[in-house]
Amino acid sequence: SSFLLVSGLLSAVAPDYWTLVACRFGVGLGVGTVPLATMFYSEFLPSKRRGQELSMLNLLWAAGVVILAVSAMFVIPALGWRTLLLMAAAPAIVPVCAVWFLPESPMFLVAEGRDDQALEVIQRIAKTNGVELSPGYRLRKEKLSCEEKNITQIFTDPDMTYAVVTLFPMWVALGFCYFGIVLLTTEVPQATLRGLRCTAAQGSILSLAGWTTFNKEASLLSIQQRTGVGLSFLQRAFVLGNAFNAKKGCPFDLRPWDYFVSAVSALGELPGVIVPMFLMDVIGRRLCLATSFFVYVPSVLLLLGCFGDTAEMAFFLVARISIFAAFQVMYIYTTELFPTAVRARVLGMLVAVSRVGCMLTPFAAQLLLYHNARLTFVIYASLAFIACICALVLRTETMGKQMVSRSPSQASLKSQQSEGSEVADGEYDAARGDSAAASGVQSGAMPSRRL
Repeated sequence: SSFLLVSGLLSAVAPDYWTLVACRFGVGLGVGTVPLATMFYSEFLPSKRRGQELSMLNLLWAAGVVILAVSAMFVIPALGWRTLLLMAAAPAIVPVCAVWFLPESPMFLVAEGRDDQALEVIQRIAKTNGVELSPGYRLRKEKLSCEEKNITQIFTDPDMTYAVVTLFPMWVALGFCYFGIVLLTTEVPQATLRGLRCTAAQGSILSLAGWTTFNKEASLLSIQQRTGVGLSFLQRAFVLGNAFNAKKGCPFDLRPWDYFVSAVSALGELPGVIVPMFLMDVIGRRLCLATSFFVYVPSVLLLLGCFGDTAEMAFFLVARISIFAAFQVMYIYTTELFPTAVRARVLGMLVAVSRVGCMLTPFAAQLLLYHNARLTFVIYASLAFIACICALVLRTETMGKQMVSRSPSQASLKSQQSEGSEVADGEYDAARGDSAAASGVQSGAMPSRRL
């Protein structure tokens, strides 16, 4: 959060292009910690409510995206992009301050052998909810050994190895397709305006055969001279940097319609949260993932035709809904799938993998698009289809299952070593005050299970 706040504020006052790039790099480091919020919150939630509660958390992200997109429509034309960056960075002060008031995860504390601190946190949560722990409430000793916390177990445990290998391409596709559709929302109209895709006259014609090459050579040369599009990545960066340093303004002309399309597309993230919020607890996480990726495929392929601005806005909206739904379910599924011993590191590793897709997607959405629009759309659709197949072959469904401290193989070995233990690995629900049948107390009076 500190990186996000400081780098975001410095971005708004960056004196030159390369300073801006460095500041945005810092913002990226800050955004990279966002998945920790999902993982942290999940460790306070019961199985039956985890999907919906985490979806509500993601709803805040979607709301922020919509607010930013709508703000851009009015702020950039009137006050400039620096003001928008300042507005976007300022809210980061909230998590910087709030994090000092958050309790540590009891699951983490128990896994570290800090049982007294874990009990204090649970008592604090119960007090906040107006309930009392029963006199006999206690925590099971669940301190994990160094071997159990070793990240290499994901390569020695067959189930975890399969899960990581299957999730790997899905996370890459997720980063590539999500940020790709965000970029394409403004880049596709720009390519159309320059005659590199569909001419205005063909905008209302059903042209699934492909895109026009009307005056392509002349248009491409003009774009190269003015913006660097069509040049190498570094050459384009220097063109943009020179324009920035010379204070010539943005070399790209965004129409009011482009801002509007971007805002409407951003609105797709709201149903992208709400729809899977209910579906994932009905059809399961895996099928919800597969469906989301599958819907993305035709939404992008329809851009091969020339349907006009309004129709394309609808395609972008559906694509944004589907890919953000996949984004949400992926975070929840990955968090639920792995044990506490390695959960944070595996999630961090897979999120880092998704950033590879984020880094690659500008080459498709902002460079390849101006050379071969058809190939660009096919690449996005193909990656989403591959991710859909991977979702279907995932072995484990996490809907309604407990989050555990150890992998199944380690838990089995541990139970053999300490046979006769009273309480198995489980979850608690002091934060929600749900039924506590396992503890033998009245419903709503205390955590639903012991740790």
